[in-house]
Amino acid sequence: MAEEEISKKELSDLYWKREFSTPQIANLLGRSRGYVWKLMAKYKIPRRSISEACKGQPSPKRGKGHKYIYDLSKLANENDGLGYFIGLLLSDGHINLKTYHIDFAFKNEDVLEFKRNIETILDISPPLTTYLNGDGTCAFSIYNAKIGSFLHIYYGIPLGKKGEFGIPKKIVASENLSFLGGFLRGTYEGDGSAGVYTENRQCTFCGNISFIKDLKALLSRLGIYTGRVRIHSQSKKLYVLGVSSRSFQKLYILTYEKTDLYLTRKRERFKEVVNQAGKRVWVDEEIAYLKINHKRESDQTLGRLLNRSIYAIRHKRLRLGLKRE
Repeated sequence: MAEEEISKKELSDLYWKREFSTPQIANLLGRSRGYVWKLMAKYKIPRRSISEACKGQPSPKRGKGHKYIYDLSKLANENDGLGYFIGLLLSDGHINLKTYHIDFAFKNEDVLEFKRNIETILDISPPLTTYLNGDGTCAFSIYNAKIGSFLHIYYGIPLGKKGEFGIPKKIVASENLSFLGGFLRGTYEGDGSAGVYTENRQCTFCGNISFIKDLKALLSRLGIYTGRVRIHSQSKKLYVLGVSSRSFQKLYILTYEKTDLYLTRKRERFKEVVNQAGKRVWVDEEIAYLKINHKRESDQTLGRLLNRSIYAIRHKRLRLGLKRE
């Protein structure tokens, strides 16, 4: 980050309001601590006293010290765990606009497993809050403004949970496959789905239009084929992107093969889709029946008689050149 990219107000806010140390600010800006000192002198930002600077630091009598002491340099290392965390944050969480703490909401069956994963990734123990609205979901919060601030400034994670946003450029530009695999896994587990429905296998991602377009471009760069972007059936503000069945195995290997950080329920659903043999093969008797009756019966009736979806009947009929008059 260049010198002109941080203003006096932003630097003062990091140092005094969010209580970042000068080494932490230097790490955030990608510069030396001496650079931060010179910038503070230029802006005439007062320095903390020794007692203020040591507030909350480890004490020989207290052992581990203040529970919010955290090494932010961990968050600058792109790896599978961090990518997973960011994917979940962008798809099913948000950074609070005012306090910079991080909120998630998960199904009750997933939240404890997710909590263990986050403790492993961040090496902290975030508190669980009370249940929300009695709808079977549980709130999960990380009350550490420094973590939220770092993710916002360093990676470009947006603040708040409203508005349209894409995937931050720093993530899109990454060449670290482990980091990107974790990010895609977190995105899928946060706001994606997978399953076998009648004859079709499906794996989809959901989000606003900017996010889905960026995701489609990212998957294409990784050699993963996707379908067209379509509007969500239950909300005109959301869009859905489906992964091509020929890329299921490649996506599964990228996201799940070399990691222990995942939600078991989501992983098993995706694994079921990958292991499924695929669409039912048309046998000669079915093809013959379709050729004889395609003019006499509707696609709906043929689907019921052959135990296939209307889309499968229509697709096969057109592939065989069986047109209605």
